[in-house]
Amino acid sequence: MCSYTLEDYNNILFSGFSYGLPKEVSDKIQSLYENLGVIEAATPAQVSSESFPKKTYKNTNQVFSKQKRNQGATRLATPPPESWERTPIFKSTKIEKKEGVEKMINDIRICLNKISNKNYDTQKETILKHISDIIEKDDSSVSSAEDENPEDDMNKIANALFDIASTNKFYSELYATLYKDLIQNYPLFQKIIPNFVHKYKCSLNAIEVVDPNVDYDKYCENNKLNDKRKAMSAFIVNLMKKGILEKEFVLELIGHLQQMITTYVDVAENVGIVDEITENIFIFVTMSVSDISAIDGWATILDHVVMCSKLKSKEHPGISSRCVFKYMDILDSVKKTTAVSTDE
Repeated sequence: MCSYTLEDYNNILFSGFSYGLPKEVSDKIQSLYENLGVIEAATPAQVSSESFPKKTYKNTNQVFSKQKRNQGATRLATPPPESWERTPIFKSTKIEKKEGVEKMINDIRICLNKISNKNYDTQKETILKHISDIIEKDDSSVSSAEDENPEDDMNKIANALFDIASTNKFYSELYATLYKDLIQNYPLFQKIIPNFVHKYKCSLNAIEVVDPNVDYDKYCENNKLNDKRKAMSAFIVNLMKKGILEKEFVLELIGHLQQMITTYVDVAENVGIVDEITENIFIFVTMSVSDISAIDGWATILDHVVMCSKLKSKEHPGISSRCVFKYMDILDSVKKTTAVSTDE
């Protein structure tokens, strides 16, 4: 076995050494060079057999360290060879510039995202000004025989508000107040409500359970959809409180959700769906009980809540203990809000 003495190491380190690549290796490098299609002004020199010539170093730690650092800096600072024909060309991202009505609608979105209790009046006036400008532009476009539809633009504005309201449950009441003000200034916004409600009902029928161990990305996306649905539920209640939606409509929605519970409660695989439906029932009942407890149909809603609060998982595998406790929380909230006795 080959061995080296300390003197050998010193000689190699400070006297350097020469190493020549075998011809077979040199030929392969040359072949790669040609096959890659490298373009140079002059014919590339052949790979030398002495590719690593002998170098010497001064026998001082300071000089040696400095040389190594300089070599490293040189390697880092050296730009990649521009002679590589296949080097990908960097393309800057082009940001689409919105103009006209699209820009105004985008400005409205910005205002909706900025809105808060403190700046409500300011943002509302800015939004109304943008809407006025959009309508004026649409009117001028119509007179110029351009293909513009004011109702389409109002739909875009309303959908922008619905989208943002469904992602921010905290400002749900504020968005409902804004929508009421928009209707008072532009009655066309009232006609857009049914389409929003239809989308919400469709989302109820699309509730599903996703196993994070099977598809984690879809699981995260499903959680976002569930949160969005709950924010929409709160927004609908606040629209009812502002007089935009009828109380009977909210009562009907609760009844629809309770019917879904009855359908799913006896199937074990539906536990997650029942949990999610119950979360929305909790929002509807606790937020609207003071408004709907005096109208016909409330007693039926309350009876169903009482029944669900007494269900047992062993008898109804589709309902979890957590869900049963949620119904108990609903009853506690109802008792605090109304004088109706829920004891049987």
